[in-house]
Amino acid sequence: MKYKRYLYGGCLIISLLFSSFVKALDIKVDFSQSSGFAIETQYNNLQINNIKVSSSQQDPFDRKKLIWVTTAFDVIFRACQFEDQTQLQAIEFRVSDTKDFAPFYEVLYPCNNQLDFNNSYIQGFADKENWITVNNVSYYERHQAKTIHYNVDYEFNVETLTFNQRYVIEPKPPKNIEISLNWGESPRDLDLHLTGPAPGAAESFANDQDRFHIYFAENNKNNDVAALDNGKFGNAKPEKLKIFAPDRQEHLRAGSYRLIVHHFKGDGDLNKSEARVSIKIDDEPEKIFLAPTELPPTEQMTAWIVCDFFVGEDGMVSISPIQQYHLNISPSEIR
Repeated sequence: MKYKRYLYGGCLIISLLFSSFVKALDIKVDFSQSSGFAIETQYNNLQINNIKVSSSQQDPFDRKKLIWVTTAFDVIFRACQFEDQTQLQAIEFRVSDTKDFAPFYEVLYPCNNQLDFNNSYIQGFADKENWITVNNVSYYERHQAKTIHYNVDYEFNVETLTFNQRYVIEPKPPKNIEISLNWGESPRDLDLHLTGPAPGAAESFANDQDRFHIYFAENNKNNDVAALDNGKFGNAKPEKLKIFAPDRQEHLRAGSYRLIVHHFKGDGDLNKSEARVSIKIDDEPEKIFLAPTELPPTEQMTAWIVCDFFVGEDGMVSISPIQQYHLNISPSEIR
């Protein structure tokens, strides 16, 4: 199998260690802390970030010893369907926290795929380093004339740079979404904000028409589908937030929800706060978002736009990561 070598910052990076190198070196590929999402406008392609690739190499100071060298990669995979199985094939990569992707192959052969990953999100397994789950994969079933949603488990093969399908689960609409925010010593006060659908709600200084906005100053106003727990004095951590179905309804309310973390008070930068958002949808493994580090020093009133939730009419939930900052915004201005 052909391989390419790429130069990053003076360090020689081997193109994710193709099979000839796998036999020669001791290689580990770890997806346990990886996450990912579908690439907008490219529904067959998935981007998986923070893939830890480790290889044993000679210690430059003691050639009799071997040391582990680990590099984090972001990789784009494309989905190809073979009869009733799907395979995810690595097609482009970059070293994490760099800008441009490089191709694995000069030429890609065509492949067929009938699955829709547009609203999918990806999680690694804490106890299986080379496995991932792709949540909320959509497939249009012609005989039933409806769209079916699946969660699919894949196992990675380092020699072929592919994920092979292992298990397919048809999930049920969740009853709850539980969200938790925690952070380090500074800044002193970070706050969770959630906006979402509230049919009939009037526009106010803190929310748009037909939308609710829940945070420390507007807890549960115009809202019957979410509750915030930020402690007795409003500055406890972790802050917790729960989304649930309206009274006497079976599913979560359909519509778009947005999750935001706001730097309200205290010295320090949000991007250096070690802020961590945990999202748990029923009994699924928790989804973790970390505050992006690429941000110049800022004062208070910075908002970290974490992600959007989309709840369909059938109650199925998908997560769309955003991971962007909005500077100089007050709590009531957040939408």
